[in-house]
Amino acid sequence: MTTPEDETGRDRRQRYRVSDWALVDLAPVSGDELEAIRERLRLAWPDAFSLSAQFHEMRQEQVVLRRHAERESATFARLMEGLERRLDRLAEILMVHEFGECPPPLEVDVSAEGMGLHWPRPLAEGQALRLRMLFPSTGAGLHTLAHVAWREVAGGGTRVGLTFEFLHERQEELMVHHVMQREAMLLRERSDSRPSGK
Repeated sequence: MTTPEDETGRDRRQRYRVSDWALVDLAPVSGDELEAIRERLRLAWPDAFSLSAQFHEMRQEQVVLRRHAERESATFARLMEGLERRLDRLAEILMVHEFGECPPPLEVDVSAEGMGLHWPRPLAEGQALRLRMLFPSTGAGLHTLAHVAWREVAGGGTRVGLTFEFLHERQEELMVHHVMQREAMLLRERSDSRPSGK
């Protein structure tokens, strides 16, 4: 049973935002197309973006095995870690390939449930979008639907806030862990940039 404390903690994880860079492809979807595209994405054959989520799910399932390996054999633990890095790299290469002409990275502020970014083309509030994105920082990738929650004119362009529509639970888990991993990276960067004090 979910307690109020659990709910509060989960809400915090969902809404916590970090800055990052992402390759982003947005395509407006009309109301007539929305349900058909939603169903097609839900039932689609595995692609590079779904592989990213599946590899992440596999890593989470292997947490206990990795801890056991670290205790029993440092060599085996390093082999597992190397294999996971190669799988992530493979998924990242395939996702970049699926983008076709690779778009320039955009600065985003991202949470597990949505993100804000500057977008060069006009988008209306409430607009449904087909979303593909890749985060080079962690190799996480997502292909799903999103909706424009808000928009504002800023800096000579338009800044929009998107909410994600997850079609599989593993997509949501992927984004939660991406945000946590990115936060840890930023904390390490800040720590490394501090003077040593010596």
